[in-house]
Amino acid sequence: MEAGDLIQAFGEDQSRWNAVQELSQIVAGKEPGRSNTDQITLFKSNGIATWDLAAAVRVYEMAVARGMGQPIPIWQSKK
Repeated sequence: MEAGDLIQAFGEDQSRWNAVQELSQIVAGKEPGRSNTDQITLFKSNGIATWDLAAAVRVYEMAVARGMGQPIPIWQSKK
């Protein structure tokens, strides 16, 4: 209910609200995700950038620990 744009789109149509699933519940396997490619996935970010950063750091740490990925030289020191 925090997302104003969904409130405008869904209005008082309770059947549309009943179809909304939390991403965390889907990832945890507690709720089903899409069952076919005709279904739409909508992600509404509520602007919690610190959560995004924390998740990115964790994914990076896991990739390094598993020897995955490759370095990308974004900032190169000029000597």
